[in-house]
Amino acid sequence: MLRMSSNFSLLFPSALFILLPSQDVATCGNTSLLPPPSQIASAIEDEETRVAQYLDRIKEIAITKDIVANHGSNFIYFDGPSEGRYIIVHETFSSRSKYKTITPIVGVEQDDLLIDCSYVRSMADMTTVWVGTYCRGRSEASLDSIEDAIDDEYLLTYSSSLPWLGEAGSSADCEHPSGLAYAGYYIVRCQAGEDDETTGNLSIRVLSPDYRLIFSIAGFEFAPTTAGTDQKTLNFWGLNKSAHHEIVQKTLP
Repeated sequence: MLRMSSNFSLLFPSALFILLPSQDVATCGNTSLLPPPSQIASAIEDEETRVAQYLDRIKEIAITKDIVANHGSNFIYFDGPSEGRYIIVHETFSSRSKYKTITPIVGVEQDDLLIDCSYVRSMADMTTVWVGTYCRGRSEASLDSIEDAIDDEYLLTYSSSLPWLGEAGSSADCEHPSGLAYAGYYIVRCQAGEDDETTGNLSIRVLSPDYRLIFSIAGFEFAPTTAGTDQKTLNFWGLNKSAHHEIVQKTLP
């Protein structure tokens, strides 16, 4: 599991993507029309400098605003990038329960980090799982606003005793499924083993009203909204192959 030292740390991107001037299809194979190596090297250097300055600015604001924290069972740290965005991760631990929130930074404005939605998971006694989404509207990030996402009001509960889980049969396709009904669909959560430190052992299946499998996604946690009606997309978060938190969307038919 990702951790932040008491001195604060940022996870740097494993790759930088440089957008070079587009070429007409007819020029393909004509290397004389490509940018010279010196120009490409300069573009890479400029992008590395821009990213470093951006990270430094995020770090400076986070420290000034006292957003980051590492106090025993309460951690707030940065991870990313995810689709060009950095993410604030908040984890809390107690003897019986765990909370985790994933909050993308949607912008940097003067002396503030801007956020909107947080994706939340709560677990109790390794048996009960709540998931949800808390949206504030575009607003300034602070320690209080990050911690505000930890509220059961925004969460929906998975259950392993729902009658429709038996009816779903092979579509559920896991040994100990739990589920919840959402926006006219059935969501089945499969967790292999008791390790909940990452999302690598998770698989989520989305079923139609007649229990047909619409799609499945492995390695990600579902993040529903409490207003789960007429939803066109579903949000998921997890750890990608680079061990960075990532948020993905799936479109419903």
